[in-house]
Amino acid sequence: MTGTEIDSASAVGNALRRSTLGDFIFDQLRQRIVEGELAAGAKIDQQAVAAEFGVSRMPVREALQRLDGDGFVTLIPRRGAVVTKLDDTEIEELYEIRAVLEGLAARLALPELTNRALSEIEAVVKLMPQVHDVHEWVALNSAFHEKLLKGCNRRLLLEEIDRRRRQCEPLIRLYVGFLHRDQTAQRQHEAILDACRRQGAEEVETLVREHLTQTGQGIADAIRARKARTLNLATPGER
Repeated sequence: MTGTEIDSASAVGNALRRSTLGDFIFDQLRQRIVEGELAAGAKIDQQAVAAEFGVSRMPVREALQRLDGDGFVTLIPRRGAVVTKLDDTEIEELYEIRAVLEGLAARLALPELTNRALSEIEAVVKLMPQVHDVHEWVALNSAFHEKLLKGCNRRLLLEEIDRRRRQCEPLIRLYVGFLHRDQTAQRQHEAILDACRRQGAEEVETLVREHLTQTGQGIADAIRARKARTLNLATPGER
């Protein structure tokens, strides 16, 4: 092997190691954002992350660029990476996008839903009202949607759905109490399951779209209500 070939092989090896490290750091940071450990608006210190994982800043930078592309962080010149903070209108839009994508996927997946799959979805739906831990409820909610779409054979569609769903998880964790105080989501899940049993493809798509659209509106309403309370507390003399 010539010197040039050795240098080339070494460069490829370094790139592969950096890519693997970048993937790992990407997964770790995304999980922290999804679980709310890194809150919206929080600054991510590249140097601190690199020190935590014992790596150079290059794989950290690559991971942050991917997170920026997926909408989890925002790269700001001279400030670095900040966990993306969506306003109420953007949240509604995010859920509207999910509604269209997941409605389509649910319709495409319906013919592949077996009796066993329907039983698994039913078990999840029945368990959800009994769970009081936020993290457990969010996990069950994700399981419901994943099992519902499992039969969809559109890889790119499912990848995009997964990306958008992960963006929504921190929001669900923050506002799950507000959203489910009247059990609307539970009734919607049950209605979707019943439509699946009837093999009503158009009905399933419609119900999934309505469910996600209304969820987005509910979260946006919660944010607006919180802003209004904060404003009222800040200006008591003007009420």
